[in-house]
Amino acid sequence: MATNVTGVESLMKKLTELGGNVEETLYKSIQKQGELVKGEAKMLCPVDTGDLRKSIYKKTKRAKGKIIGIVYTNSDHAAYVEFGTGRTGEITNKNTNVNVSYKQDKWLVNIPDVGPRWIEGQPAQPYLYPALKNNEKRIIEYIKADLRKAIREVAKK
Repeated sequence: MATNVTGVESLMKKLTELGGNVEETLYKSIQKQGELVKGEAKMLCPVDTGDLRKSIYKKTKRAKGKIIGIVYTNSDHAAYVEFGTGRTGEITNKNTNVNVSYKQDKWLVNIPDVGPRWIEGQPAQPYLYPALKNNEKRIIEYIKADLRKAIREVAKK
């Protein structure tokens, strides 16, 4: 999920005109915003053993003239939790920005302390996507604030 920051062009231009380092200011700001999203993702993440929550990371990178903040997990079951599985997941997944294919027939699983059961999947329990969407406006405002702060610091010199 990529989000472009708009409405900061004039602040970036002003900082550049004053001799400030726009790229470094944005890089540091995106790092902070990644921490914000990562923190909320961990808070929203459903917990059974805690492995999924522990597997949420963030990184910031420069690529082709852009600064990209990424909050991700390397867990093998993260997508199943985020999007759900089977018909149940398809019905409960409200994230229309990602195209997910779901198994349409039931399958047999052995549930501990219950025994074999036919299931239609598990419900979606989104935590990554909402962590970004819940903070989207705040992130943009924080980036603007960081640019304004950098402008004030450069202007003092």
